Amino acid sequence: DRATGSEVTVSTTGTLPAPLVANTAYFVIRVNATTIKLANTRRLAEAETAIDLTDGGSPSHTITPRTTSVVFSYLLYQQRF
Repeated sequence: DRATGSEVTVSTTGTLPAPLVANTAYFVIRVNATTIKLANTRRLAEAETAIDLTDGGSPSHTITPRTTSVVFSYLLYQQRF
């Protein structure tokens, strides 16, 4: 159960539905509790503009939440007295 705008990747045991590509970030459009669509960007997901899948691929597909890393940079100041 993913919220609209959640970032995911897709994988398969065979062929992904066209035009999806493995290891690529996609964004969820939540249709209901059991159905989602995918968008190319978070903005398109929020606008409910889904990717047009041209076939179903085969045989089994997996959608995995994508974790993003946030890198923080800290500047340390040395105070001299």
